[in-house]
Amino acid sequence: MFDGDIRNDRLVFSGAALIFLEEDDPSTFVPYHFAFDGTAFTQLPDTVSIAEFQEIHDVDFPISSGVDLESCVQPRPDTIATQDGISLIFPTLCRINSSVDGGASGIIGVILPVDNKSLELDGDAICRTEVAHWLTLDGFADPAVVLCAIVDQPYRQGSMSRFWMDVIFYRQHAGELYNMRADSRNFQRIN
Repeated sequence: MFDGDIRNDRLVFSGAALIFLEEDDPSTFVPYHFAFDGTAFTQLPDTVSIAEFQEIHDVDFPISSGVDLESCVQPRPDTIATQDGISLIFPTLCRINSSVDGGASGIIGVILPVDNKSLELDGDAICRTEVAHWLTLDGFADPAVVLCAIVDQPYRQGSMSRFWMDVIFYRQHAGELYNMRADSRNFQRIN
């Protein structure tokens, strides 16, 4: 669950991702909180969405960002683009920790094309290519959890918003990335 917006080409989003063993057993939930403000990950802003999310699931986790702000890097320092040559605005990759003790460590990255460019491939395909690169970087090689925040498609006709944003959640197991999205897009319309 997350809120996102683009203000004057400045991407802003915050929210939480959740791992669970049993959907009906909140004691198995492991949350990962995050916030991004234009050029970098930040501490969580005052927001009601995470509190509402916790209320829906009858849980009470600490509400603070799990992003390790000191670990953040530009994942391709020689070029500000994806492997496929898509130019990006402030590509960023950081380590992220869960908000509860004992949760698996992970990484979180941002893919925002320049000039509001519409991407030709779907977000999952682009994220998988970029994640494969992220996993080759020192300090980012073996996360159990990977979050990829991507602005990947224009929104559909008749909407009040111009773009889709997705925070795609992966689990890594035995060298494979498993997409943790639901059957439908885990999207957020952004202006």
